[in-house]
Amino acid sequence: MALKEYLYTQVAERRLSVADAKQYLRELSTAAGPHDIAVIGMAGRFPEAPDLTAYWDNLRAGRASIRDLPDSRKPNALDFIRRFHQDDLRREGRINPDGSLRIDFARRGYLDQVDQFDAAFFGVGPREAAAMDPNQRVFLEVAYAALEDAGYGGRRVHGRQVGTFVGIDHVEELKYKRLAAKDPLAVTGTWPGILASRLAYLFDLRGPSMVIDTACSSGLVSVHQACRALRQQECELAIAGGLSSFYYEATTFSSEQRELESIEFFDDTVRTFDRRAKGTTWGEGIGVVVLKPLDAAIRDGDLVHAVIRGVRSTTTGRPTGSLLPTRMPRSNFC
Repeated sequence: MALKEYLYTQVAERRLSVADAKQYLRELSTAAGPHDIAVIGMAGRFPEAPDLTAYWDNLRAGRASIRDLPDSRKPNALDFIRRFHQDDLRREGRINPDGSLRIDFARRGYLDQVDQFDAAFFGVGPREAAAMDPNQRVFLEVAYAALEDAGYGGRRVHGRQVGTFVGIDHVEELKYKRLAAKDPLAVTGTWPGILASRLAYLFDLRGPSMVIDTACSSGLVSVHQACRALRQQECELAIAGGLSSFYYEATTFSSEQRELESIEFFDDTVRTFDRRAKGTTWGEGIGVVVLKPLDAAIRDGDLVHAVIRGVRSTTTGRPTGSLLPTRMPRSNFC
């Protein structure tokens, strides 16, 4: 009955169509179980898409967002190169007579910015904010946006059993750590394991907190772990997400060899499930969801974006290559 009343309210407030309400009733009322997890909040930041609305518009338009490094970010990237690659710059003749640098930046899926952060809003001092890796700053911003989308902004989650699960791939060098290394606050500001705990600390969250690295699947596995924690009643609410941020990519100096160069595709295009697939390209982005048991979400009148019926994490054994999927039967996941 609570589910029906909730859907009726959504229709009455014109937040849900009658047709969609009937479809949800057919799907949920017949199969809703005690382990269903509701997605009650979402937020994201992606190349050429500062929020989920812009991201969806890009998807609908079939817009590719692989591009040159935005001009607004080049000064910071050039400053880093000037600080840490002086020998390479001189040896390869990349310093112009006027002192400017001759650098080509690789095409990637770049965010518009990673250096703007309202430290005062999050109660972080200026010096500490400067020593924080952009990954920590961006995650705080997007996680809070997801909480606001769920209706839990302000201090509504402070002191509550809320879990934090963050997926991030550590394959790239921690460039920012080299910039902030001389400041003692950089120990926590650039330590990858602190990423989830930073949010828990600032918002006084009392649930489990962990950073997960399973390479490309890190974000999805963080959602999987969040669902398990909710089902085992380790927390009443969970914040889960994944992020990738490279800050910049310059053309490689002759003294360096990027480990992942061999799997990059020459035309900056990823062709997933396509016979023309020859490699990958890299991009920045972050997505965060707020999760809650479905029955609790309905009871509390939360807006439900989607329902997670089941999750499972597994490996594929020994396929053709360690980075390739296998033709595992669907029944193996049931």
